[in-house]
Amino acid sequence: MTIKDLIKTTEIKIPGTDIVVIMKEDMTWFEYQESKKISNPDEGGIFALSKLIESWNIKKEDGSIEEITVETLKKMPREIISPLVEKAVELTGEKIQKKKP
Repeated sequence: MTIKDLIKTTEIKIPGTDIVVIMKEDMTWFEYQESKKISNPDEGGIFALSKLIESWNIKKEDGSIEEITVETLKKMPREIISPLVEKAVELTGEKIQKKKP
């Protein structure tokens, strides 16, 4: 068994688009510890989401895959982010968007 075998993922299709996101069902221990250091709930939520997304098919204008970062997620339309946040909450059992410090 490998570490990758221990990390379960799920595929999410964003309604009304051809976007497919592979999301981890939980953060790693280290990612979770890092997320707890962020006192602003919105910043903590977007950080957690950036760590839960394993891959996606969102491309840059040059055709390469867009990097999954906090900065990239902040530029995304709400119609893309909202389903991802909802799925992250469902998978992790936490309100990553509304974390309390």
